[in-house]
Amino acid sequence: MKIGSKKILSLLLASSILCLCSCGGGAESETAGGGRTSFTEEELESGHASFQMEENLAVDADISPREDYEKSYATYYVKIFCETDEGESAEQFKKSPTLFRRTQEEWQEALEALEPGAFREQGFTLKNRQIHQKYKGDNGRTYRFQGDWGGMQKGLPYSSPFYCAWVWFKMKERPDMDVEYAIRQAVPMSGRNNDLSFLEDPEEQAGKFREFLEALTGRKVHERYNLVPVGKKNRELLVENGRESSAGGEHALFELYYDLDGLPIYDIGLNYRLDPDKEMDDLCYWADLGKETLLPQSERVQNFRVDADGITEIDVTDFREAGDVCQKEAPVIGPNEVLAKIKDYYEGRILASPRLISDLSLVYTGYFSDGSEGIVKPVYLPVWDVTVYSMEEQGTVRYEFVYDAHTGEVLKEEKAWG
Repeated sequence: MKIGSKKILSLLLASSILCLCSCGGGAESETAGGGRTSFTEEELESGHASFQMEENLAVDADISPREDYEKSYATYYVKIFCETDEGESAEQFKKSPTLFRRTQEEWQEALEALEPGAFREQGFTLKNRQIHQKYKGDNGRTYRFQGDWGGMQKGLPYSSPFYCAWVWFKMKERPDMDVEYAIRQAVPMSGRNNDLSFLEDPEEQAGKFREFLEALTGRKVHERYNLVPVGKKNRELLVENGRESSAGGEHALFELYYDLDGLPIYDIGLNYRLDPDKEMDDLCYWADLGKETLLPQSERVQNFRVDADGITEIDVTDFREAGDVCQKEAPVIGPNEVLAKIKDYYEGRILASPRLISDLSLVYTGYFSDGSEGIVKPVYLPVWDVTVYSMEEQGTVRYEFVYDAHTGEVLKEEKAWG
């Protein structure tokens, strides 16, 4: 008899919290109920903690390394990547187009190192701001290689129509991304089953992807990555009403992040309410959702998918980078201050279902300046990003809490995903 995924995930989360309740964990800063409200030095040093805070609220979390939050960080204005040199005309670019400022020969060399093969045609051919090529892999697969750029938009300060590069390298059949989404959102990192026997060394594979991306973009890629394994065990966790997903086979998704001052850049999605008395910088054109709401300008996650026969898809971009300093380096709050804020949020609330704090990450993300000189501009800001899982009637639910790492201000404190 098959059990629905919501029930399975709820049972998994419940067992984790019950174990923490029974095991407890000693020491620093205890409440009257016997639970702790701060991390020990040993936990901060190791980067992981598991303990009960209070009834129905537990910690089983990875924590950013101590050396990260003991440093100071600046806030940077966002700048938009431009493929061509300033003043270069579209006609000049069409004669010798590039992607991430790299020629087809450079892409060929880099792709051959990852997945040996060759382009079927010679030279990039540009049409309607896009390049389409076919790549024949030695693994017998035919890949579609596509690159494109954002076009000139009214009000943006660029003389060239070619910027914001985006590259796809993929098989005709797409992997099972619905399952990837479900695993990423509904299964805590510590509960994922890395049951992909074909993937012998994830660290080595991630390292190859990191080198590939750095070589082609010229940007540093952070050592941290997220692995979403779509294997038999994780599929069994996501069975819905006796039906398994029919799309795709076993594969793994690697999510990589660009590096800024030693921190990964996350695309968290912090919408910003624009004061009616403030004006938007030209770059906010990209962000304007209407009704005084701005969408954050943050670099996307970089995606690499593999299965037993090799690469299935690469999806990478170079849109938004760090520009000039907006606010100079300043210290940031630590994980104990963040944990206290989470506790304060739940203080006095009656939790009908258990909550599990599963990740505390110090990262950079896109946000906006506070409107100095009356002009609001997009920035990269250091924040603490916290993930909390909850068992609820509809199943396992993921919550996200985000705090300004400089001031501790709440930027997001709500249900993020269902």
